[in-house]
Amino acid sequence: WSVRTRAAVDCVTVLALIVFLAVILWGGIESTIYALEIGERSRTVWRPYMAPIKIVICMGVLLMLLQSLAFLIRDIATLRGNPIPEGRP
Repeated sequence: WSVRTRAAVDCVTVLALIVFLAVILWGGIESTIYALEIGERSRTVWRPYMAPIKIVICMGVLLMLLQSLAFLIRDIATLRGNPIPEGRP
């Protein structure tokens, strides 16, 4: 594929990824709030609190969402004819 065709296809797939990650983040935030409110613990013998684990998972999903937005911006710039170089200049 040409660079512009690849960028157009990447825009569509990245948009699908952004929607997916947004839904995961929304559910994760609701689950984290619930875990904080009731002091949820794991069902194992160790019984650690679940809130810190869920907070870290939400942060990871948020970082993936930000990276996906960066890819979308790069692909849109490529489609407009102003490609953003990858890596350091």
